[in-house]
Amino acid sequence: MHKVWHRMFVSEKVYKNMICSIIRREILDNLLSLRFILSLIVIIMLFVTSGLVFSYHYKQDQSDYWNNTNNNISILQNKSKKLSDLTFYRQEVWKKPSPLMLFAQGFDKSLPNRYEFNIFEMEYPDVSNRTNYLSSYFNNLDCEFIVSIILSIVAIFITYDSICGEKERGTLRLILSGSVSRSQILLAKYLSAMLTIAIPAVLGLLISMLIGTVSKALMVELREYVAIALFTLISFLYISIFVLLGIFMSGTMKRSTNSIVVLLIIWVVLVILVPSLGRVISNVLYKIPTHVEIERKLDDSFKVIWDQAYAGKFGDNAIASVPNRNSEWVNPDAFMKRHQALTKVREQIFDDYHNQMISQAYYARNFIRFSPTILYQKISESFVGTGINRSIALYEQIREYQNTLANYIYAMDSKDTDSFHEYYNNETTAQWWNTISHKPVDFNTVPKFQERDLAVGQSLKLAVWDIGLLTLYNLVFFAAAFVSFLKYDVR
Repeated sequence: MHKVWHRMFVSEKVYKNMICSIIRREILDNLLSLRFILSLIVIIMLFVTSGLVFSYHYKQDQSDYWNNTNNNISILQNKSKKLSDLTFYRQEVWKKPSPLMLFAQGFDKSLPNRYEFNIFEMEYPDVSNRTNYLSSYFNNLDCEFIVSIILSIVAIFITYDSICGEKERGTLRLILSGSVSRSQILLAKYLSAMLTIAIPAVLGLLISMLIGTVSKALMVELREYVAIALFTLISFLYISIFVLLGIFMSGTMKRSTNSIVVLLIIWVVLVILVPSLGRVISNVLYKIPTHVEIERKLDDSFKVIWDQAYAGKFGDNAIASVPNRNSEWVNPDAFMKRHQALTKVREQIFDDYHNQMISQAYYARNFIRFSPTILYQKISESFVGTGINRSIALYEQIREYQNTLANYIYAMDSKDTDSFHEYYNNETTAQWWNTISHKPVDFNTVPKFQERDLAVGQSLKLAVWDIGLLTLYNLVFFAAAFVSFLKYDVR
């Protein structure tokens, strides 16, 4: 029994030594190749540029955000001197710039970052960014872009001749003539390629983080460090797909030139063509109304309510608005009901419009979900807290804040016996009729909006299916590479 265990131990040790020996040889060959040296230079330059561009823009965005936020708080404090002024004040809330945009910007520059609202209604979400047309081409030069575009094609360049290249040089038959199995060679080639690509990838990420830290733009806490670690892991899972794809194609083709041509075509389709077509297809198949169409819909809906008011649905004199509340032409209750109906239909139309925009974005990505690049982008944005998911969360938080502020105002107004406690979105008439209290409130008790980041667990929940699909890609390509290499003719 002892001899059996000894032979098994020796066999396992020999197996590990063979794997390590092949990995060392493969890594050394890769590191000394011109393609790796050129790739290393390009990748490092891109990561350096990414870090510098991020630091510059993040400082600008931070400055704009705090100036606008502090200005909003200052006005909010001034409006607190009279509850009626606070009620009708249209706040401006700006999206907080994320320090993790260095890793995945998630088209944040194209998504709304300014919201204007009071307790009754919200305006169109707006995109207001300080931009320089000379640097517009570099706005999305984040780590996600470098990994999804540059490192994926580097993975192909490293692996396209990993099998057929060995055959052309006559070394593959020599290796297989010994005691090394094909599964050992395949595993060694995969690990050596991943370790080779890890050198510029990790080095580049560290350089970008160092630049951001030195410039004091990247100041992160525990939650952000966890997000960065998850982003790094998912980046290697994504790169692994193209490493396995390269090995699979190399183990299918007899000539390395054929392998690289086919791989480049596949890469262009998966990484460039499919993601680019997603927005076009969604615009064609899932149209959303323009601002002009929304305004026309609002006018039509408002006309219906006005016709109802003339017909007496809300009560007599629902239209009259004069300074004297006690005038015979005034019916405050009917007037309030009409305004509340106008506000409700406007809110419904705007919510539908926002939901349609989000649905279109989801439709575009779900339509082209078979692209591993799209999966990687979605997962990265979920981890670092940018992109569509964050825009949805911010909109929901603002809606929640609207309700909180409204409840606060109703509670404060209920304490004023001189107020008529009538709430509708018409500031002039409300001031005339003293429908809402004119007394001051304690500014310290007034709710203030504060954006909340998504928790790591919530981010993982949003990305779990996409991670599963990305893992499935790896398993499929690994199985394909294994089967193709087992059948490969080394002669």
